[in-house]
Amino acid sequence: MTGSNNPNQGERAAPPNVARADLSSNDPYAILGVERDATLRQIKKGYFALVREFPPETEPEAFKIVRAAYEKLRTAESKAQTDLFLLRPPTPLTPRKRRKKLNLTVSPLDMICYLEGLSELAEHEFSGDYRPIKL
Repeated sequence: MTGSNNPNQGERAAPPNVARADLSSNDPYAILGVERDATLRQIKKGYFALVREFPPETEPEAFKIVRAAYEKLRTAESKAQTDLFLLRPPTPLTPRKRRKKLNLTVSPLDMICYLEGLSELAEHEFSGDYRPIKL
């Protein structure tokens, strides 16, 4: 027995600057185990650490996942595009408010009111139309 009491002696430890990779995620940052604000150099370091952990010869499926995540983040342009279209929680859906139906029926009273507004029929004071009578 050696002097170390490490129960996980057979497992490989992730480098100190790389978080634990989550290969079941759809987020390329989580797959590579880096933060969202990681630089291209940190992304490359995380990728190569995972390639050493999941070599293509022994674990081809895991390597394909890691490689696809790295391809999305390896250049500044592809990283910006990934950040732009990365799935975020959707905004809450609010149903559209329906407009009330307009009442387009025309009644005879509506026509009378309209015609009174166009003419002087609604005027009740007719004294201005008459002149005083001269005797």
